Amino acid sequence: ARRVVGPFLVLSTLETGSESQVFLAQREGQEGLFALKVFRPDLDPRRFERYQRGAHLAAKVNHPSVARPIEIGSDEGGSLFVATEHVQGEDLRSCLDRQKTFPWRDAANLVADAAEGVDAAHRTGLVHGDLNPTTVLLNRRTKRAVVRDFGLARGPRGPLEPTAPGELLASLVYLAPEQLAGTPPESPADIYALGALLYELISGELPFLGRDLEELREKVAGGLRLELRKRVTEVPRELEELLDRALNVDPRRRPAANVFAQSLRDLGSVETAIPTAEMHARARGLAPGVVGATFALWLLVLVGV
Repeated sequence: ARRVVGPFLVLSTLETGSESQVFLAQREGQEGLFALKVFRPDLDPRRFERYQRGAHLAAKVNHPSVARPIEIGSDEGGSLFVATEHVQGEDLRSCLDRQKTFPWRDAANLVADAAEGVDAAHRTGLVHGDLNPTTVLLNRRTKRAVVRDFGLARGPRGPLEPTAPGELLASLVYLAPEQLAGTPPESPADIYALGALLYELISGELPFLGRDLEELREKVAGGLRLELRKRVTEVPRELEELLDRALNVDPRRRPAANVFAQSLRDLGSVETAIPTAEMHARARGLAPGVVGATFALWLLVLVGV
């Protein structure tokens, strides 16, 4: 028999986690499909209240890049459920597993989508705190990135131990330095995570690597990462500079979400001729200054014509 959760009929299981399961479901009398997140019935009451409060806050965020809750309630067994519109697509982790990297322009625009959604949430006072490739979806229909689990991400964690069970170093890379130290996430932590996401989408590598948590913590705290342009040479210098700001160890130096999004849009939609000429010049072993002067001369000729 198919499982019924509140007014929803479960069709299949999408994901299973330690605290919840996500089902594909439909609601009687309504068109479309829903992603139904059902938390365990033995969930700690404090976490139950936090998730419930977060879901109600997330429901106020109205943006195409945010999968916001449509219905929040409890089933007959007392389990909290949160229903959002089902996004036809896949998360960015699955995309990376399949295609390894994204062209830098595509990555910039996808992260700009996510940053715009994050900005809408920040303006309501809501911080995600657990942004990573599994919590950002690529909508197959609109080709936009959509952020999920606002208000439903894991809560503030205490200082992490080097042998913390079940923790993956890859997921910890997306936590800002202040989060790794046990500080509850604030809006700059989301910008840091988006910077890490941008880096991995373009390079296929994590910005920080460590053999264990202690080494990883040292590299993150010192900002010791390999420059993106040394991994992917065609990335413009302006994008590297923007990434430096987003991944800054000092939260106060990171840009606001709307500034980060607009900067990425500007870079992702306009390609200046001179940087492109410089890139081709380096590939041919020519001096960029000579190519720039030649470009300027040709530009004058074209304007004259």
